[in-house]
Amino acid sequence: MVLSETVTQVQAVLRELEEIGDRPSDAAGARLASRLDTLIEEHPEAFAEALATFSPRPAEPSLQSAPPPELRKTWRSYLSFQTVQPLQAWRPKSLHDLVELLGAARQNGCRVKAVGSGHSFSDIATTPDFLVETHALDRVLPLDKSCLKQPEKPRIEVESGITVKALNQKLDELGLALENLGSFDGQTICGAISTGTHGTGVGLGPLAASVESLTVVAANGEVYRVEPRDGITDPAKFLQPGVQLRQDDDWFHSIVVGMGCMGLVYSLILRVQPAYWLEQKRTLMSWSALKPKLDSGEIIHQHRHFDVLINPYSTGGQHTCLVSTKDVVAKPPEPAPGGESKPWDYLSVLAMKLGLRLVKAIMTYAPHLTPRVIDFALHYLAVFDGHSAGKSYRMLAPGNLPIDGYAAEIGFSLARHTEAAEEVMRLAGNAAKVGRQYQTSPFSLRYVGAAAAYLAPQYGRDTCMIELPVIDGTPGGVEIMHRFERAARKLGGRPHWGLELELLSGADDLRALYPLFDRWLAVFRIINAPGGTFYNSFTSRLGFE
Repeated sequence: MVLSETVTQVQAVLRELEEIGDRPSDAAGARLASRLDTLIEEHPEAFAEALATFSPRPAEPSLQSAPPPELRKTWRSYLSFQTVQPLQAWRPKSLHDLVELLGAARQNGCRVKAVGSGHSFSDIATTPDFLVETHALDRVLPLDKSCLKQPEKPRIEVESGITVKALNQKLDELGLALENLGSFDGQTICGAISTGTHGTGVGLGPLAASVESLTVVAANGEVYRVEPRDGITDPAKFLQPGVQLRQDDDWFHSIVVGMGCMGLVYSLILRVQPAYWLEQKRTLMSWSALKPKLDSGEIIHQHRHFDVLINPYSTGGQHTCLVSTKDVVAKPPEPAPGGESKPWDYLSVLAMKLGLRLVKAIMTYAPHLTPRVIDFALHYLAVFDGHSAGKSYRMLAPGNLPIDGYAAEIGFSLARHTEAAEEVMRLAGNAAKVGRQYQTSPFSLRYVGAAAAYLAPQYGRDTCMIELPVIDGTPGGVEIMHRFERAARKLGGRPHWGLELELLSGADDLRALYPLFDRWLAVFRIINAPGGTFYNSFTSRLGFE
């Protein structure tokens, strides 16, 4: 059979698999997977060609019910990893509302937890008592520059519940931008900052590094404006009724990455800069060629933003790596045809080229083809999205994910990050060999500058954040995450708090990872006094109480 005929037959099998999706225990799925193997054995290159020309069928629109007029009684995190039915769900719209609900909590002996968009996978955001949904706290506030030491510097003050996407759009209207961003813009800005969210760039810190001041309500109802010891506010000029200025390094560096258990944050003052454009370039390399460059550190420091996607499986004797760099460029005088670029990611390629049903069918019936699918997507990104440019926030945070997934992410010192990457590869190969469990996405290396926040994963050291994502529904997906987390602890890895999957247990674990944990803990106890208002299952598990 000639190659073109094989490609046609492979596409026909893929189309049938797409119809099945991840339907369990379907004999037809197993039969089609066997047929696919036979065709690929005859012409190995036919699989990649078939994927390249495959077009997923449009998804049928889903029916959505209107929200009930009453207060929501059940809160679910993203992908429903966590579900809770609190006594009361609060939706505050002002600082006064926050003070009022904390008074009600004290009166009724209830605990309180603020939540954002629910993108944390652990129990960090749950409470059975008063759940505070912050999305109505979404305004850009007038910044009082009269009390600032350097009022000419670019800053913006926002309420804690504004989403990253909405903030980016508002900054763009003002001709401003954040200096760094994570890759997802659906989170609230406070939820992203307080869990240690980061972007890329070893010369830049995580999102928390852009915070210069924040207003927080403690358990006793007292309102504080918290800054570092040499903060942006002139104490002699600060006159805000009902708000105490607290310029204290321990308070500030503890609360800014406080995982939602350091009071109710009302607003943040963020350092910003004039809007800028970024140019992205992507190239393919093998791991054997890339590793020496990473170990030397030169390639990491050459670019403003630098990250790598790695196929955890060897194909053709090598692990394929997609290296991405982003650097500041001048805004073009005329818009490019079709407008500015918006970069794709791995999941975008799968959604666009294959579709969720086919991806899940391969996960279910032909998991051994996963390494080839990952390689296909990485090559596609290099060829069809190898060069792009656009406004900074669109290049750094292109938007919501087209396919649901979850992840674990751990920060490693640069002295051990390639060792950690090779451990991911070893674990992936062993799970595939022993149990036919496959990671359904490449893993990433993202380089971030050292942070001052006491419990930031990047505290005190330039860091490589290794993220291991899988598509929702991946067989053994949570177990894959747990193996990675266990291995990471032996290498001094620190978890991203939004992606920590409940393997840390007790204060001793944290003392071993964070040198200033006890200072953080002292502030935690002050903010929660007298009754542990912001305690929950997360704080109990980690020994904060």
